[in-house]
Amino acid sequence: MKERTRKIINQSSGFSSLIKKQVCVIKDGIVCTVSFPNRFRRVLAKIAVGHSCYANDVLLDLDKAEVGFDFLPNLKNEEIEAFNDCPEVTIMPELGSRSIGSHVALFGSDPTPYYLWDVIQEGRYRYLAFVDANGNDSVRIVVDEFLYAVVNFH
Repeated sequence: MKERTRKIINQSSGFSSLIKKQVCVIKDGIVCTVSFPNRFRRVLAKIAVGHSCYANDVLLDLDKAEVGFDFLPNLKNEEIEAFNDCPEVTIMPELGSRSIGSHVALFGSDPTPYYLWDVIQEGRYRYLAFVDANGNDSVRIVVDEFLYAVVNFH
């Protein structure tokens, strides 16, 4: 943790105690939780709406958001690898959207297009906005390679 961040947290006893409640150190490692999961899910859903709107030119309904998230210490390597995989494009994005121009790519001689991660700041923040095989919009978000979230809109 950066010194500036540590100083800010330590200045507020209420904020400091709230953060300490979120992270528990147990015998086998660290377990991370969120005290207000519904508020947290709502914030992630709003961020996902913005990413989807930007990438796919689609404005989504927050009430149809299904949000899942977890933290790095709680995830297995296989789960992280599956999360990081670029999904295959089964339904092409709308012509003229950013996804069609910069978020879809072909790899090698494979003619199958794949959605790409949009890396905002390497190691800090990235997201992947895509349309799944059923035509549902989805957004994956990774913060600090620590928080992994997926928001599906049905």
